[in-house]
Amino acid sequence: MPLLICTPAVFFRWIGISLLAVAAVSTTARAAPVLVVDQVAGLASADLLGEQRRLKPGDVIREREVLKTVGTDSRLSLLFASEGRLELGGDAMLAIEKLPVAADAADLRSLVSLRAGYLRVLWTLPPQEASRWPFHLFFGGRRSSLTPGEYFFERSDRGLRSCVASGRLTVTAIAGDGQEILRDGACYDLPVADSARRQTRSDANWEAVRREFTTTPTGKLPPLTAVVAAEAAPVVTAPPPVAQVSNAPTGKPAGWTLLLGSYGNADNAALVADKLRAGGYQPFTRIKEVDGKTWHSVQVRGYPSREVADAKAADVAERLRIKPVKVVLLP
Repeated sequence: MPLLICTPAVFFRWIGISLLAVAAVSTTARAAPVLVVDQVAGLASADLLGEQRRLKPGDVIREREVLKTVGTDSRLSLLFASEGRLELGGDAMLAIEKLPVAADAADLRSLVSLRAGYLRVLWTLPPQEASRWPFHLFFGGRRSSLTPGEYFFERSDRGLRSCVASGRLTVTAIAGDGQEILRDGACYDLPVADSARRQTRSDANWEAVRREFTTTPTGKLPPLTAVVAAEAAPVVTAPPPVAQVSNAPTGKPAGWTLLLGSYGNADNAALVADKLRAGGYQPFTRIKEVDGKTWHSVQVRGYPSREVADAKAADVAERLRIKPVKVVLLP
């Protein structure tokens, strides 16, 4: 058997190839960004140790960056690994303390700190996977641990306030051992040295909180149109606040419609509907019984042409990662 002799040139060439392979694996592991800018209204920036950049859609957010919106009308919307959304209101500041290196990293904990202003957190991960994505928010001397749901936070001169539209929020005092669980359907004032004060909220109030970007809405928005179900008409969920297309059933032809699937589990249908709302769509859920089984069909109606509906279907599939999407013409 011949003796294999490794010359210095061969050795260093082998080392170079190995380093390139390691770099390629590392790049692949980090290829999937976790936090990405989705929409910007007005001026929003990110500051990392004095280095500032103006944010635009598609930008990847990094650890230790401090995000700011400048002006009361500024808004910043971020997508979190296709499973959640963070929305900052005007004159807000959010520090990104820790992020997973990729969507499939071993450690998926995320830590952020709200230093000022309004923050909405929409977490759409299925409940059975909640432990894989621990999300912790620090604000005003408290640490909040979130389960999947919809939450609102505000830190202002008026004090600290949190609203839970859905889900459950565990709040722990950083300087002590006090812990409270904030349940859905209410807003809570969080005094510095006192227990949270619960204030029950109606569905209309949640719409105002989303649309006015404050946990204490003024109530000056126009009233939401009530949805009245006629006899034998499909059951419809209340329309969401951000409307691109008016698609609630009104007795008129539905036109071109996006079908996002039928679900035997109402919670699964609600998760898809929440994801659509977060992306700016107006879904509703049609409930129907077939052979004794109840199905929840998530739809977006009202597009005037096949071309428009196809474009929206592509947007839902690519940007919101909801698949499959069917386009049909309903009478």
